[in-house]
Amino acid sequence: TPDSLLAQGLISFSELRNNSLPARWFCLYGWDPEEVPDVKQIAKSGENIKPNFFKGKLLISGRVERLGAEDTMMPAGITMSRSAPEPRNMQLALLADVYEVCGAVGRECQVQLAFGSSTKETKEWVSPGGLDKIAAIEQHGQKSVTDDFGEDDRVYDVEDVTTFSFTQEQGRIEPILSMAPEEAKSQPLVMVNVYTRGVLSGKSRVGYQMRQLETFRKYEPGNPGRPRYIPLEPMPFNTHARIPGSVLMVIEHFTTDDVPRHNRRTVKPMVYIVRAYAFMARNIKVDTASTNLALRVACAGISKTTAPEAGQVRPMWMKPLELKVTLCSDHPKEPPTMEPITVTLLDSQTILGVKNDRDIGKTVCTYEYMRQKDNMGRWEPYRLQPQWVKLFGGNYGSVAMGEVLIGFELLHSKFRADLPAIQMWPVSEEEFDPKRHFSKLKKATLHFTLYGLRDLISTGRQEDPLVNVRVKKFEEQRPTEDGAPPPSKYYSMNFKYEKLVYEGQEDNKDDHLHKWRTDALGHQGCRNLEFFQVQKINVKVPDKEILQPFIAIRVLEKAVELFQGTALQMKPFGDEGALVGESRQSLNRLYPCTWYEGVTLDQPYSYQENRIKRGVDRAIKACASRTAYQEETPEDRARELQAEREQRRQEQLDYMKSLITMEEEKAEVIDSRALPLELRPFKSVFNPAGYLPEDREVLQLREEHVLNMEQLGNFPTCFGERAHGEAGGAGIRLRGKLEDSKQIHVFQPDFWFRNAPLMRNADIVEDDELADWNFYHDKVFGFVKCCFKLMDGWDSDAHQETGAVLQEELSEESEEPPAVAGPATPAAT
Repeated sequence: TPDSLLAQGLISFSELRNNSLPARWFCLYGWDPEEVPDVKQIAKSGENIKPNFFKGKLLISGRVERLGAEDTMMPAGITMSRSAPEPRNMQLALLADVYEVCGAVGRECQVQLAFGSSTKETKEWVSPGGLDKIAAIEQHGQKSVTDDFGEDDRVYDVEDVTTFSFTQEQGRIEPILSMAPEEAKSQPLVMVNVYTRGVLSGKSRVGYQMRQLETFRKYEPGNPGRPRYIPLEPMPFNTHARIPGSVLMVIEHFTTDDVPRHNRRTVKPMVYIVRAYAFMARNIKVDTASTNLALRVACAGISKTTAPEAGQVRPMWMKPLELKVTLCSDHPKEPPTMEPITVTLLDSQTILGVKNDRDIGKTVCTYEYMRQKDNMGRWEPYRLQPQWVKLFGGNYGSVAMGEVLIGFELLHSKFRADLPAIQMWPVSEEEFDPKRHFSKLKKATLHFTLYGLRDLISTGRQEDPLVNVRVKKFEEQRPTEDGAPPPSKYYSMNFKYEKLVYEGQEDNKDDHLHKWRTDALGHQGCRNLEFFQVQKINVKVPDKEILQPFIAIRVLEKAVELFQGTALQMKPFGDEGALVGESRQSLNRLYPCTWYEGVTLDQPYSYQENRIKRGVDRAIKACASRTAYQEETPEDRARELQAEREQRRQEQLDYMKSLITMEEEKAEVIDSRALPLELRPFKSVFNPAGYLPEDREVLQLREEHVLNMEQLGNFPTCFGERAHGEAGGAGIRLRGKLEDSKQIHVFQPDFWFRNAPLMRNADIVEDDELADWNFYHDKVFGFVKCCFKLMDGWDSDAHQETGAVLQEELSEESEEPPAVAGPATPAAT
């Protein structure tokens, strides 16, 4: 039989030259041929599946030795090498107890624990059964009739989740005794495999999970460990399951296997509240024009779904979903054994009165922190920290289909009325309360400069297109009075093509704005127009950069009116007209610099440059997406609690000091330094006749020899033109387009009016120096040249100014920014 490739890897020669590689075990993982018979077929589909089968391990060490002057180069080959000491080994015993398996489809279930090539299983196959969690929730609802949380609390879906419960005898796995390296990098992963079988079907693996050994606690005799739910990765044939499986178990390690095994910890079912704060979604990889996008959150067999948003590229739900679930815990004041939370983005359609939901992408989140009271009986502070998390879909669940902004909160059901949900919609600065609201709205003025349109694909219309610029309002839409039109969802301003510049003369050819045709984007006769207009508008944007407010530049054809002057008059494409293309650009990187912590206008920019850069970096980092939800670590949470306690202590101390009044003192006319009252600092009670700090004049005392001398700096060092290598060689070498250059050490561009692609049903396009939008003929419908900036506060005449002239020097050959409409770099704002 021909050789088969098990694994391959690369070793950096430069890294090996600087640091030798000590002997280390490399564990190899792949796929079981019986489970995945044809990996090439999966690879052809463009998706990747995670390796889930242990293939063996390989011991490798390496170093680079320099040849001497008399040594000769040798051809590549295999020779004898020096012996290297193997990594130190230790004896290891893995102990495990299985409580429950949820979401596995089958008639019987079995759990396997594997460490390298060593495996152990539960003694018996277990049939479905156990605690009826739904009945416990309904029984709890009948008891708690004192608080009414609205109709939404009684609307939820019950998921069809199969549960297998294990007794202590059924779930106890025999210890796995093995020799393992002491170094964590050389140790194999601990694998948990779940198998099911049916009446006619044989044994098959339906899920697995791989963890590092160091993530499990050491076995302590007499102190049973608290069980935790481990979410399972589905097998390639099981990726479309509505609710992924999970296993509730305890895994511990010890040095020997003859240690006495104590009874496992006893847990009881209790009712808890899981809050999922569903903010919005972005970068959805489906055509959103005809979709109704909603978000479903499921935990412990209960799920809730947001109201669908129709035809939105970036749907905004801004709604907390409260799930009343049954979880197990050993004490009411201790956190429960939290089940994984499944977040699914779906397209909710209704066909002939039948609801038909199509899942687009999903992710499994783990959140275990429960809100508790401290020793003083006060609630520990809670800070909502949502994250952008990727949603995966496709045939094998490995394709990123979108991103969702979501956060979680866990509390006991009896404290639900005491701990209301955080209000997610931003509120005004006057109304903002950090304990009740997530974000506040800040006033800003948006200055927008439109240079022109380029390579606009012709639609056959003769009229000039219109440009609409709008910013989404982060304000909750409340019901209006009868007959009143609903408020607009956007801040909007319009640009219309004019033949002349503002206040231009017809007989001056330099005042004419040009139009011309080009062949581009695979089409002929593409339109190009010059606008040279600037406008400004007052907006309110949230102070949290993670909400990522954006500006949308939309190019529209003039609205078509049919049957004008008759009773059948209509506009088939709406009042705005048909959309040619749209460019969405983020605003969170262009916040006024005074909004950043520690930045003020009283200090020069050079002194605060690093603070501004850190603020911009925090905004970029906040909007970065993650492959999985990452809960805050206990160390970070303890640090925040300590800071909150210190703040409370300082407030209490200041309050106590305010209750103490000192006896009024009288100032002496002449103090011990022989200074009268007028030459001492002002104090409202003690010395009202003193001087103010701004009235004090500091005397500049100098030595005698410097009275008639002023010290100045030397002439700065002058540098000539940077050498370009060999004489007569080419100029600077730059990758990609000049205006898109990010190699600032080679060339720093100052082209403010860059080409931004006009697309349809597309979200914010991040800067990518490798993407040349001129070759995306099926996605790009033209380009817009514009720049914009945000200024702190509202401008009194922002709504009155509809257009202004740009400098006449602006032309096709020179695209430098005018003084009245410069772009907003974070440092310049």
